Amino acid sequence: YFTENKNDNKVLIKKNKSGSESINNLIQVDATVLIRNTRIMKLLTPLHILDETNAGYSYIKSRLIPENKMSKLYYTNNIRDIVKHIPSYNIDSVPEIAGIVIPYFDTMGILQCFQLRNIDNTSKMRYLTYDVIDGADHIFNIENINSTDPVYVFEGAFDSMFCHNAVAASGASIIQKLGKISAINKNVVIVFDNDYKTNVEINKLLIDVIDQGYSVVLYGSEMDGYKDINQYVKDKNKTVNEITEYLQKCTYSDLNARMFLASQKRESGIKWVNNSKPNTQVQKSNFNTLTRQGKKSIFKM
Repeated sequence: YFTENKNDNKVLIKKNKSGSESINNLIQVDATVLIRNTRIMKLLTPLHILDETNAGYSYIKSRLIPENKMSKLYYTNNIRDIVKHIPSYNIDSVPEIAGIVIPYFDTMGILQCFQLRNIDNTSKMRYLTYDVIDGADHIFNIENINSTDPVYVFEGAFDSMFCHNAVAASGASIIQKLGKISAINKNVVIVFDNDYKTNVEINKLLIDVIDQGYSVVLYGSEMDGYKDINQYVKDKNKTVNEITEYLQKCTYSDLNARMFLASQKRESGIKWVNNSKPNTQVQKSNFNTLTRQGKKSIFKM
């Protein structure tokens, strides 16, 4: 990193894996954004330095998240300690809870937003999303994908950790994020949760992305009863390589996707393992609004 243009409070930042200085790798960022980024990241404890005595570490281990992905996750004892550094939020509306922090960076490695995964099983709140900057894209791991291999787009960040070259387009509108991903890699494969077989709204969204020319994953019968990839991995103890190969085999597009999807139509009588049948009225989570100063933002529960 280096700074210039101090008079207009801008910072020029450089990200270049080869180390060469090219003007194409320079962008301007508001200095206050970088300061806020640094302050927030310093408040978070990387999970990989913790052990089983920490509730967050134990939770992630129970979900069988791969060891090499632990460095992408953090822990906080109280989410208020983090959100208080984002002036656009009303801190009185932020609950005092501990949990796993999932940071979402942009392609330059600048923190855009983060999710908190509540680890209190007695609470109905599961995921809380907070924007660090306005207009955050909410695309997990976009800074690490390559332009060579197929890029798999999941609904949830945890699921994406079980696949090579994967991102998660969290939130209510996956379609709006596909353009950002396609700009890096046009070979996009969308991986919905398995409830596309029973959730009418998600099924419509699936058909929509197929009609737009995207490839999709349509699960075979071995996924029956599992609502998502993480649950399947926990039960079958699959590796990242095995899951990536499985998703490759289940990838369809265009007419082949429409025909295979039509063959999967069934009654909504799937027996979900662990009594964890997804809510068929909403996509993964309930959405309420959290008041910000002068605007509304998604509060994911």
